[in-house]
Amino acid sequence: MKKVISAIMASMLLISIACADKNEMFSTVVNKNSAEIQQKIETLSDYKTLIKDLKDAYKIGDSSKAFVLGSLYMQKIELKNGKYIQPNKKEAIKYFQLALDAGYGLAAMQLSFLKYNFNSPEIFDALALVEKGINAKFTVKSAKTVLSLFYSSLVLEKLNTNIKYVRKAIDILYPEAMSHNFATLDYPLANLLNLAGRTKEANKFLTSACNNPTAPASIKYMCFNGSQIVARNKVTGKIPPKSLKLGCPNAKANPELAF
Repeated sequence: MKKVISAIMASMLLISIACADKNEMFSTVVNKNSAEIQQKIETLSDYKTLIKDLKDAYKIGDSSKAFVLGSLYMQKIELKNGKYIQPNKKEAIKYFQLALDAGYGLAAMQLSFLKYNFNSPEIFDALALVEKGINAKFTVKSAKTVLSLFYSSLVLEKLNTNIKYVRKAIDILYPEAMSHNFATLDYPLANLLNLAGRTKEANKFLTSACNNPTAPASIKYMCFNGSQIVARNKVTGKIPPKSLKLGCPNAKANPELAF
């Protein structure tokens, strides 16, 4: 289960880059910018100066700097003398929250990792946070796609027997899958639709994912081995009753699907 979810989430950055345009620089280059900023930090003095400059910029109205500050505080930074500046979780949460409140939705993902362990009851708070990010004022298309996939992956892993959240995840992910030809979107959507009893649509998206020539290796592996993201019910040990038909050429025949 964790390997599958990790494989899905590892593809999020690729999706972010693939569906971005020239007007969406914030979400697609934030990791690159963070790396470049860290390369400029050679001494503790460099770090303190950068933090001060970013805070000053934030105070005079550049709210996007809150995200950069959160990213810096989240990192372990190696200095030229071989020593390290340790992450400051409290400050990272503070500035990511400020970024999210200012409308930069991608901060919601970082906050969810910092604040929650994704187990009940915290999973519900984490999902509410991610949903806020999806709907935030300055959440660009690429960031919305990543957040929608993240939301759906959490539902598949943690709440796959909760039909209310399964349906909500479908509502969030469906338009993203329709707008992009990404196996990484089609595959989890097929699982969600399957859980909701919409087997015909599920088969359509599963076939699309498995036959997509640009599908990540992790998706191709799961297709050809009859694997799915959703797990057996931890209480009953049963597989959800609806089953998909793998629409992949030469795929392993498995009408019930091995979960």
